[in-house]
Amino acid sequence: MNLVIDFGNTRCKFYFFDGGQLSDTKIFEHNASDFIEKVLTIVNKSKIDNAIVSSVGNMPDELTSLLSKCCYVLTLNNSISVPISNSYSNPSQLGNDRLAAAVGASVLFPNRDSMVVDAGTAITYEFIEGGKNYLGGCISPGLSLRFAALHEHTAKLPLLQPKPISDNIPTDTQNAINNGVINGVIAEIMWQISYAQQKLKNPAIILTGGDTIFLAEKLKNTIFAEPNLVAIGLNRILEYNVKQN
Repeated sequence: MNLVIDFGNTRCKFYFFDGGQLSDTKIFEHNASDFIEKVLTIVNKSKIDNAIVSSVGNMPDELTSLLSKCCYVLTLNNSISVPISNSYSNPSQLGNDRLAAAVGASVLFPNRDSMVVDAGTAITYEFIEGGKNYLGGCISPGLSLRFAALHEHTAKLPLLQPKPISDNIPTDTQNAINNGVINGVIAEIMWQISYAQQKLKNPAIILTGGDTIFLAEKLKNTIFAEPNLVAIGLNRILEYNVKQN
C-alpha cells in the first residue's frame, strides 16, 4: 500500500493507493490540535509500505518522523528523480503540484501529448509532449483570486463565491461579477486549449484542481476531468523511486 500526502496551506490530504489504484482519501485540517494523533491512527490501521510527502508550506518534522518508523518515506523536492524529462529552465522554481500534475498526465496518457489545466487558487497550464517530456506552462489567477481582487481593489463591489451562470445578460451587480469572472476563466481556458492544439499534436486536455467540478460542465465536450491528477502523479513518482532503490 502506498500513501500519498499532499500537505497544503490549510489542509492535508491523504491518498491511499493499492496496486496502483486509488482506494481511499482522507482530508484533515493540519492546524487542528489532534492532527498528529489522527495521522498516527491512520498509520497504525493501514499496512503502508511506501509514502511520499509533497508540501507547499511548513510541514511539521513530526509527520515525516512518524512515517519513517513504519515505511519508506520520500519527500518531494527538485532533486528527486521523476519518470519524465523536465524542460523547465529553472527546476527549483517549479512547484511540486505542477510537476506532479505533469507526471499524472503521463500516467493517464503515456504516449500522447497533453495539457493539464489545474484550476485551484491559481490556474496553471502544463504542456507535456508524448507523455515523456514536460515542456513548461502558464500561471494565472483562479476564480477565488479574481473575485477577491474585484472586492479588495474597488470601493463597493462585494466579495462573492462562484455560482452557476445563465446565458442571460446580467441586470444586477452580483450576477455581473459572477458571469464576468466565470466567463472570463472559461474563455481563457478555451484559448489555452486552442494554443495547446497549435503547439502539440492532438493533445488530451485534462482538467483538475478544486474548481474542476464547477468548470467541467462548461467544458465537458473538450476535456477529461480528473480531480485526483496530482495524487496520481505523486504516486507514480513514489513508485519510480522505490524501483530505483
